[in-house]
Amino acid sequence: GRNQSARRIAQEMHRLYGGDYKVSSKLVGRREGRELKRFTYLVRLPPWRRGDYLLKDGTPHRIEGFQGRRVKLKNIETRREESVEISSVETLAHYPSKEVEMEATVLYTSEREIVIMDPVSFAEVNIKKPPGWKRRESVKVVRVDGGIYLL
Repeated sequence: GRNQSARRIAQEMHRLYGGDYKVSSKLVGRREGRELKRFTYLVRLPPWRRGDYLLKDGTPHRIEGFQGRRVKLKNIETRREESVEISSVETLAHYPSKEVEMEATVLYTSEREIVIMDPVSFAEVNIKKPPGWKRRESVKVVRVDGGIYLL
């Protein structure tokens, strides 16, 4: 019935967005000898979304997803993924993806570096060329805490 629907909705929200999930019940009366209970489903969502960035150990990490009380992070520099407790990263600086992801124009490339134009200051910025990089007119970058990182 309605109780099953409410439970499924709360569980699906918890699976998609992470955070805390709690169920509580309260005895509200009796009808025909059976106990009547009211169920409350609590889903407390984390303050960030998938795709946002957290500044961890001086390096931006992209939020890849949530698994219960854990958040899956991807280091933008090393491309390594890790899963950490949400409580251990709650105090880190948070950058919504809409504010920090930008297109940058590629000015030229060298053997080891890509030179792009900073989309905010219009200055030339050298970025280490990632393995397997193919020449393009523009690239997607993340501008976090004064640094520019290639996506």
